[in-house]
Amino acid sequence: AAMPGYRGKYLRMVARHAEVQVTVVTPHRWLEGSRWQRSPATTGDRLRVCPLPVWAAGRQYVHGYLGLAPLLRRVRPHLLYVEEEPASVVACQVAGMAARVCPKTAQVFFTWENLRQSWTGIRRALYPRFEQSVYARSCAGIAGTGGAREVLRARGYACPIFVAPQIGVDCTRFSPGSDSSRAEALVGYVGR
Repeated sequence: AAMPGYRGKYLRMVARHAEVQVTVVTPHRWLEGSRWQRSPATTGDRLRVCPLPVWAAGRQYVHGYLGLAPLLRRVRPHLLYVEEEPASVVACQVAGMAARVCPKTAQVFFTWENLRQSWTGIRRALYPRFEQSVYARSCAGIAGTGGAREVLRARGYACPIFVAPQIGVDCTRFSPGSDSSRAEALVGYVGR
């Protein structure tokens, strides 16, 4: 959600649920599309985006937030949804900090990981500990695929797991026009 184009699900959430207020925490800057991007802050009535500085910016799995504790104290969330792999440094950081700062907050994480990885080196020593720490503090997990749910179960996650793919196509922006020749020339891409 560092880039505005990726914030659609949060916009739809507040549009559909009048009682919900959402605060999205993003890195202040992030490496996206081979370029450093700055995450713009937004302040709305029910959706607020709060970019925070991070250490190890642009490094998946190993970055962490600076200034997260004061934000958690100010927001006092009822639910904390961490859209990071549970074995990541940042997921462990957020789970641990939330447990100290707002211990009654329900925690949920998201994972795409559908392969049971074998980590090596320092990762082999640290990642399973991070993962177990996140598992212990969460009340549910969200998996992007059924395979990701199976990996969570194989790793010992016993709480509820919901399968909910997070990426789709905005049919209002991407729909075939009336020109049939254009539709025949369409090229698709699936990947990251």
